[in-house]
Amino acid sequence: MPLAKRFFFLKTKYRPNLYNLLMNFFQLIYAYIKKNLKTVQETEDSDERKKQWIKIVFGIVLALGYGGLHVPPNVSVSEVIYALGILFITLYVVFRALKYFKLI
Repeated sequence: MPLAKRFFFLKTKYRPNLYNLLMNFFQLIYAYIKKNLKTVQETEDSDERKKQWIKIVFGIVLALGYGGLHVPPNVSVSEVIYALGILFITLYVVFRALKYFKLI
């Protein structure tokens, strides 16, 4: 579905409910993930695959460093670990749900 058709309500007086907005958002996320996973899976060259993994690791390190810069000074390490635990549990549940509904 073209992007313009997904956001047709921006041009009209149609007021979508929260469910429709979330479904459009999840469809965009699904399309992005599906596109990127295909590019990783289609790569047969071991050097190219190695480069992609290095990019992924480098991106994760940069994201963690950037997130670390925004932690307020009065937050303890245990609170940060607790928050990261909740984040990873949430991501695990989301990916399990996506797998259960055969979206990935």
